[in-house]
Amino acid sequence: MEPAPNAVELTVDHAWFIAETIGAGSFPWVLAITCPYRDAAERNAFLDRQKAELTQMGLVSEGGLINPAVAEWIKVVCFPERWLDLRYVGPAKDAGAAGGAGELLRGIVAQRAGPAAGRRGRWSRCAARS
Repeated sequence: MEPAPNAVELTVDHAWFIAETIGAGSFPWVLAITCPYRDAAERNAFLDRQKAELTQMGLVSEGGLINPAVAEWIKVVCFPERWLDLRYVGPAKDAGAAGGAGELLRGIVAQRAGPAAGRRGRWSRCAARS
């Protein structure tokens, strides 16, 4: 496992796996990150695949421990004390089509204070493209 990163890029599946593994709860609605499988029979294969990918990225140890810095960011995003929801709508892909919807980038800036966070609190940022 790598030392504490200052940023990581995760897929929606990676983020959901980490939150599930550390018991962080669910993501804020604005991010639209939900359970990535429909049938409980798919769960173990999904978890194994995510663990393997995150281990290869250096974010999960061979023993299955999530990098503490990444785990803390996910906890802050899933259970913030203060937050700001963000939505950015880009230009429509087909400008000639009536009512064409643009790409949507969703994000959140979240803060949770605590002894480890110091006086000013710990801030985390998360974005998802849909």
